[in-house]
Amino acid sequence: MVANVYRPLSDNLLLSPEPMETESAGGIILPEICHSHPGVATVLAVGPQVRDIQVGEKVIYDHDQTTWLADDQFLLPVDQIIGVCY
Repeated sequence: MVANVYRPLSDNLLLSPEPMETESAGGIILPEICHSHPGVATVLAVGPQVRDIQVGEKVIYDHDQTTWLADDQFLLPVDQIIGVCY
């Protein structure tokens, strides 16, 4: 199967989410509500108006305005990025 290629427009980012933890280090199963907090994703592509974020960086994002394209890719406006992980 050939993977779809997407090019974000304007100030959007194409992201791939990091897997969410379903169990704590102590073995406690985390409820679904824990997954509504900000997530971490890898930047796959940036729109032409994005200046401060580069491909390959890991970012912390808010889930509110995600547009899912596939199970492992979504578009997000840059103003929904909370921070960059170093």
